[in-house]
Amino acid sequence: MGAVHAKSADNAGEVGGGLFEFEEPIELEEPMPKPQIKLEGVRARVDRVHVDGLNRTKDDIIRSTVDDLFQATDFEDVILRAHKVRRALDSMGCFREIGVFIDVSSGPDATPEGLEVTFQVKELSRVVGGINTTVSENEGNLVLGVKLPNVCGRGERVAAEYSVGHRASSNFSVAAAKPFPHRPRAPTATATLYQQNHEYPWSGYKLLDRGLLLDLAFHTSAATKHNLQWEGLVRDTSVINKSTSFRVRESSGPQMKSVVRHIVSVDHRDEAVFPTRGTWVQFSSEVAGLGGGVAHLKTELNVQANVRVLDDVVSFRAFFFFSMCRKIR
Repeated sequence: MGAVHAKSADNAGEVGGGLFEFEEPIELEEPMPKPQIKLEGVRARVDRVHVDGLNRTKDDIIRSTVDDLFQATDFEDVILRAHKVRRALDSMGCFREIGVFIDVSSGPDATPEGLEVTFQVKELSRVVGGINTTVSENEGNLVLGVKLPNVCGRGERVAAEYSVGHRASSNFSVAAAKPFPHRPRAPTATATLYQQNHEYPWSGYKLLDRGLLLDLAFHTSAATKHNLQWEGLVRDTSVINKSTSFRVRESSGPQMKSVVRHIVSVDHRDEAVFPTRGTWVQFSSEVAGLGGGVAHLKTELNVQANVRVLDDVVSFRAFFFFSMCRKIR
């Protein structure tokens, strides 16, 4: 725990007359060296695991998550496995706060080397909403969003978003996601139904997209993520005014498109939002033409490198983008 050394207030006037006027220097005690404890050789096992604060989350998914703690053989292993379980609970998207407490086991069934691990959690609200603004394509947008986290008690979530621009653009999407944290590679299945309406006055046309996106995301390593997607949409192009070119008029009208896409990303950044070091690489390849009237091959490469220039001042970011598309018919 450490020690606190204090002097009695009775002898405070013997050193100096004022609060900061000292006639002789005070010799401060040398700091006591902190003892180093090797946790690797300390025998320990987990007798019981408690999870406090559960309301909607089902017991079976929690039980399968914390089972890994009972395989610990020493105190260091307990700490590492507890941290791993905490990350697994956080990745479920059911809780906003997760605390971990480790104590000596007590009770009639306690063992001499036993420990009790307690997770104190706070679940997310049933409904989470937000309002924000974005700027894109020379237009400001107002975005309204609502989320239903942990709908069925096993990490399922539903999200709806509606955005409207100060011109004529409007977007609407509804997405439902189901994670499988205890399956190999921790896959997550997502289905999104969307509608996008944009105007491009500089080209003389407006575009209306209605589609369905199915996505299966999984990890092959801690830094490598894969997305297998199928997207089917109906794209309706219409003319804005009489001055629109004939090339645009020829391609106007509804078209159906079916796309199969594979995205692989390798992320070695320290932070995903404001990184200061590390690299991020994403490679995307898609094939269109398995149904519908549009057929093409498309590949994209995104590379990001972050280098700190000055400590706590600024970070330099180099970004590279490459795209290649080939029309089949």
